[in-house]
Amino acid sequence: MIRRSILQFLLVATLALAGCDSWEVSYDSPDADNGNSNSGENTPEITVNDNSVVEGDSGRKALEFTVRLSASASQTVSVDYTLNAVEATEDTDYAHTSGQLQMRSGETSKAIEVEIIGDTEVESGETFELVLSNPVNASLKDSKATGTIIDDDSSSNPPTPTLKIDDRAVNEGDSGQTNLVFTVEVDPPATEVVTVDYRTQNATAASGDDFDAVDGTLSIPAGESSATIEVAVSGDTVEEGSEYFTLILSNPENATLPSDPTAKGTIVGDDQAAPPPLDPGDDATTAEAARFLTQATFGPTQSDINALLAMDNLEEWVDKQFNEPMSPRHYPYVDTYGGDSKKDFRHDIWWKNAIQGKDQLRQRVAFALSQIFVVSDVDYTLKNSQRGMADYYDMLVEGAFGNYRDLLEKVTLHPVMGIYLSMVQNEKADEVRNIRPDENYAREVLQLFSLGLYELNQDGTPKIGVDGRPLPTYRQADIEEFAKVFTGWNFKGASWGQEAIESDTNRVDPMEPWQEYHDMGEKYLLNSATLPAGQSAEIDLKQGLDNIFNHPNVGPFISRMLIQRLVTSNPTPGYVARVAAHFNNNGQGVRGDLKAVVKAILLDEEAREGHLTMPTTFGKLREPLLRFTHLWRAFDAIPRDGVNDEQFYVKGISGFEDELGQGPLRSPSVFNFYLPEYIPPGVLQDSDLFGPEFQIATEGNLVNTNNIIHTLIYSLNNVNKSLNSGTAGTFLDLEAEEAMATNLDTLLDHLNILLMSGSMSSEFKQSLKAHLSTISAGNETAIKQVEDAIFMIVTSPQYLIQQ
Repeated sequence: MIRRSILQFLLVATLALAGCDSWEVSYDSPDADNGNSNSGENTPEITVNDNSVVEGDSGRKALEFTVRLSASASQTVSVDYTLNAVEATEDTDYAHTSGQLQMRSGETSKAIEVEIIGDTEVESGETFELVLSNPVNASLKDSKATGTIIDDDSSSNPPTPTLKIDDRAVNEGDSGQTNLVFTVEVDPPATEVVTVDYRTQNATAASGDDFDAVDGTLSIPAGESSATIEVAVSGDTVEEGSEYFTLILSNPENATLPSDPTAKGTIVGDDQAAPPPLDPGDDATTAEAARFLTQATFGPTQSDINALLAMDNLEEWVDKQFNEPMSPRHYPYVDTYGGDSKKDFRHDIWWKNAIQGKDQLRQRVAFALSQIFVVSDVDYTLKNSQRGMADYYDMLVEGAFGNYRDLLEKVTLHPVMGIYLSMVQNEKADEVRNIRPDENYAREVLQLFSLGLYELNQDGTPKIGVDGRPLPTYRQADIEEFAKVFTGWNFKGASWGQEAIESDTNRVDPMEPWQEYHDMGEKYLLNSATLPAGQSAEIDLKQGLDNIFNHPNVGPFISRMLIQRLVTSNPTPGYVARVAAHFNNNGQGVRGDLKAVVKAILLDEEAREGHLTMPTTFGKLREPLLRFTHLWRAFDAIPRDGVNDEQFYVKGISGFEDELGQGPLRSPSVFNFYLPEYIPPGVLQDSDLFGPEFQIATEGNLVNTNNIIHTLIYSLNNVNKSLNSGTAGTFLDLEAEEAMATNLDTLLDHLNILLMSGSMSSEFKQSLKAHLSTISAGNETAIKQVEDAIFMIVTSPQYLIQQ
């Protein structure tokens, strides 16, 4: 069995992704102390956001700083905190506090409250700092946060208002004109009319061709906080990247200009050249067909490659997949054979569909969505709710080509999500009973399922504030308001208070509203939206989800996540912007169309040519599950069980997936198996490149995975003469490859396409050929050559980096 240094292996894979052509490795023996006693463990990072509060005229108010962990820790995390005065005065403007914050295992956030002292004095800016230090079982990403006390006292000489303007973006469209709208804000609202001149200036976009130049004077009436400037953008079908122009403010009256009186207007190019026709006789086209199928399926097969080459272009294949009937649903299989407590049956139908399903694109996208809308059966309740877990995954499969907004609502109301993020039986505030709305789902739907932590440009890059730091998308107060939105939902047909663990609670049908437990007050949501008081739980939920769905972050946030799962860990801003443009408008005025998003991801020029144009930054580490689906699909694997009739694809599924560190709907936390922003130490960190999948590429997982692959290739194949008809397992069909071994060049060229999409270097091929030529095993020489060739390829760094 294989047992080489996996630390060396990880370094090699990292170097391969970073595009290093040559490398040299030195490493200690397994018994040496390499100074890495936590190998495979990732220390969570502590972050804390700024916050503000209006001081009031008397009494005291609480200003909350929310301290967060990037991932839950297995041990209690602690960090010391204290306050430092900046412009505010201790014990006059705020009450000093200090101490130690602790988060128990499983907790990912906690608040530090500071008492703000109200007064009637007219004061300028009042700020202080929260300072964190001495973390235990975590590291500090943010050590300081600013608390701002907003003065609400009038003066005979009120401060001069300041103007503000932000960058904006719009999809150009194919024809006609679309308005790009800039909002000019005045803070605080003035007691007199504010005027300011404005004009556009060409940059990469040209007036007349790309947009209509404007100039004039904007008026903001007294007491108003903003006004808008519209610039008409011209649509076309020319293949071009995103372009921008600049809007410039000048000559204000009754207000002052911001430090940067300009804003960028980005015209997002949403046109691409049609995919080139396929040429079945061209080796490069055959390799590209295999590479495309690697991104769009659970692994290419020779028959799938041939079928794709018979089509006119890649778009035809995508459209055909959109119309392919869905593979058997998980729920009926689990309901019939496994019930709620036997989780291996749910996992088995997943493997069957992933390997045998004709609707490969749908199944592949559903797996990607399952790593965004995360639920997991690692906890006791959901481990014994396999019918519900199966139905939840079916929902993702069914919604893979639907609309994101519809899927977001189905996810929100699914009882499995209600259990996992504690939205089920979430109650309105009740001071007498010391109850306040649960914030768990409210926080994660914003942070993980839709918006992310920071405001984004349409190309996925963060917007930066005047202090040089990313602008937060939401604050603790927003979470508290959305927590109110999500009150009053229960299992269908259950009584309020009935425990989730009880066997007769409905964990399949959408949760139903209980109005008496729903918060009926006003709710203040994102972008200054307000839900009126007195609305039902259903209306509040729909309007609250609409508020999230229409936030400008959703397009780039979801687009980038799906690009990472299917194509590359480090998409360029242009790639994200082009896909986000299709999320924002599918060409027919529809927002959130996942069909349009998936097609844009797979057919984008960067997906198709990134391995050639950006070889040092393009690609992703193959996930453990995808290594096995690829291997089984490539060699037409068929399960055979000599013990009983279950015929599982994987014997001992739970143990198998535990060794890989990955299983469908089995992530260790709501943050998925790995963080999308994870940067592994070493070459990638030095290059500031993301490598999410490296987070589970621990030494133990890699050793276990390669050992399992070794057994699969060398023992469980249909040419192995030592096996009898009663041997259980899933068998690779290697007969075709055995016949090819009479010509090693033919064999290696075939495996290069099937396993590596034509990316095998000439040096690697020559090394393989030289090794295979040394094998002499009588009438078993050919199969031994095949086994060695496959194993050496699928455990090589060149294979592990999917490009």
